[in-house]
Parts: sequence; structure tokens; C-alpha cells
Amino acid sequence: MKKSTKRFAKINIEISNICNLQCSFCPEVVREKKMMSVELFEKIIQQVSTLTDQVCLHLMGDPLVHPKLSQFVEICARFDVRIFFVTNGVLLREDKVETLLHPIIRQINFSLHSFNDNYPDRDPSLYLEKIFNYTELAFNQRPDLFINYRLWNLNEPRGFDEKNTSILSRIEKYYGVTVDTNIDVKSEKSIKIKNRLYLHYDTEFTWPTLE
Repeated sequence: MKKSTKRFAKINIEISNICNLQCSFCPEVVREKKMMSVELFEKIIQQVSTLTDQVCLHLMGDPLVHPKLSQFVEICARFDVRIFFVTNGVLLREDKVETLLHPIIRQINFSLHSFNDNYPDRDPSLYLEKIFNYTELAFNQRPDLFINYRLWNLNEPRGFDEKNTSILSRIEKYYGVTVDTNIDVKSEKSIKIKNRLYLHYDTEFTWPTLE
């Protein structure tokens, strides 16, 4: 991919501040819950398209919550602005899969640690199955798409709890790999699993504060 000459590498656009989960590592949203209109989004993309080649449709909300997501993706395609996508993946249903296979999407990050944080007593099998199935479709239809499975704190003692290791073992079994968790996240943050699929094992993100 040719290096961009535009001012910003990436711009975040919060299309919604609504999330279907409430993770312990995310601050609670105290603002009024809102979703961006298609008209406003198109206006913003038209403006930022001169400043960047890539946008991230995520800040406090999960983009899969937005009912107009497919239209937003088409607008980005029209202005040739690639999409960097972050989601917990819980709402990854059949009607969303086609949207997330659109050629304008460059990278998708699935925050796998969010499932156990919200549903500590649930079996993650069905949740992971949806994400694995989507990944297989992407291998066939979008071999250029980067996919990250994010699972924080694997290299720390508290990361090796039953929840984290359960998800990790399912990833290893499904893809037939063995993941070395004895890593230094200061120098290495991810490991390739297959094709353009990576396991991202950085330390837990801490939201900045103005206090």
C-alpha cells in the first residue's frame, strides 16, 4: 500500500456513544446516548477525506450497534476513505457480516477480553464461533483484510486466569497453533496466527484522565 501524504494517519469518528456492553476497563458514558445521522456522517467524511485516508468508527460506543452502519461503510467507499474497525463482536450477526467484508474496510479488531469481562459465567463457544466463521469468510473473500484478536494481559500473572486461558486455548485448537505468551509487550505486541490474522496481547489500555 502506498504511503499516504495526508496530514493524519487516522481520524476517529464516534458514530455512536452507545455500547451493548459495559466493560470494567471502559469509563461509563455519562453523556446523552446518541447515534450520528447519515447526513452528518457524510458531511464529516467529505471534510476529513482531505486530511486522512483512514477513519476509525469507534470511541466509546461499539459501531455494530448503529443500524445505519452499512450506509456509513458505503459513504466511506465513495470518498475512498478506508475503515479501521474495533468491536467486541457480540453483535456480529449474519446481517452485519456482509458489511464487514466490504473492500473499504482495512482492519478489524475483535476485543475478545470484553466477553469474559461482561459475562464471566457464560461459555464463550457461540461467541467465538461467530468470530471464527467470519474470519474464515474473510480469508476467502478478503485475503487483504487485517484481523486482530485482542486478548489483553496474557503475559502478566493476572492475565493467566481461567477466562483468558480458555479463550486462548480455543484459538489454538481452532487454528492448530501454539501461542507463546512469554513475550515482552514493550517490543512485541502480537503474533501471527494465519494469513493476516493476528493475536494482539498488549497490556490493558488505561483511559486518560483530566483529573
